Amino acid sequence: MKRIVASLLVFITMSLSFSSAVFADEAEDKKNRDTMGFTVETVLPSNQVDPSRSFYFLKVTPGEAQRIQLKVISTRKEARTVKVSLNNAMTSTEASIDYGVDKPKLDDSLKNPVTEIVHVPEEFKEVTVENYEEKTIELEINPPQEEFAGIKLGAIRLIGVPTGSENKKTGLKVETGYTIGMVLTEDAAQYNSGGELNFKNVDVLLSNGSKVVGVSLQNDQPKMIDQLKMNIKVRKKGSNKVLYEKKGEDLSVAPNTNFTYHVPLGLENVEAGKYSVEINAQNAEKTWKWTKEVSITNEAANKLNEETVDKVITSSWVPIATIALGLALIVLVVMVSNRHRSIQRKK
Repeated sequence: MKRIVASLLVFITMSLSFSSAVFADEAEDKKNRDTMGFTVETVLPSNQVDPSRSFYFLKVTPGEAQRIQLKVISTRKEARTVKVSLNNAMTSTEASIDYGVDKPKLDDSLKNPVTEIVHVPEEFKEVTVENYEEKTIELEINPPQEEFAGIKLGAIRLIGVPTGSENKKTGLKVETGYTIGMVLTEDAAQYNSGGELNFKNVDVLLSNGSKVVGVSLQNDQPKMIDQLKMNIKVRKKGSNKVLYEKKGEDLSVAPNTNFTYHVPLGLENVEAGKYSVEINAQNAEKTWKWTKEVSITNEAANKLNEETVDKVITSSWVPIATIALGLALIVLVVMVSNRHRSIQRKK
């Protein structure tokens, strides 16, 4: 049995990237658990691949069902209702593994995702704990009859339901809770070796109101890609001058996912034309390189520049003040020049 220790205040992710867990000190842990109103403990079954891990890393057998347990423990007298659900692992626009997308569009290469193999029985989808009690919930795992290679990656999400008083106090609906990794394997082979990056598309678009070059990539293998470095350079076609560049290190790509990596285009207006996008990605195992072209029409450039929230906005008085200061400077130069000539004549 492994105790999960909180290290963040709002939403806590435990050991999901296969790295060592980050533990808070005792005082910080108590503060976090009091804020949540509950904590959790994993009960690791005998088919746990690595018992030193605090998340579920299970070796399953085709067609062989099992139930696993998870404890929910109250950390205060007041009642706390907790919702339990499962999510599949995705890859974010910053090339990190993301477990927080509730209804993602899954990659075509992903068959039998975690959310189809693992189920939360109806009686455990919502549980209430209070006055420091603990309750054990169960999850059902039903591996498909056909064998699968690599891993299925996802997470169990335990979210505290805000009370009416908490909503009134903050004026916001803030979700707090825990995310616990769920990794399923049948071959127990190395999970972070054998991933593959495929180029899918490149485009210029708005993301949350910001202009970006979006480079769409895919890992179509049931293996993670980790410790990835990526460098993307954008130039005008035929030019060696780099207009935009983004470097990333220690990036991660979830198995059987696609994602669009964003390269910011700054505050200046985007110009229409043809651009060359150079993509270099590598880790200790492989190197991937592509050079692709993207065209921006006048219409598309105008739309991007008009709709972006990233703009240099000049107040209406600035041009007037600039002209006035310029005229004042000219007058000052003339006055100083005339005075200098007058002194010279007197001499």
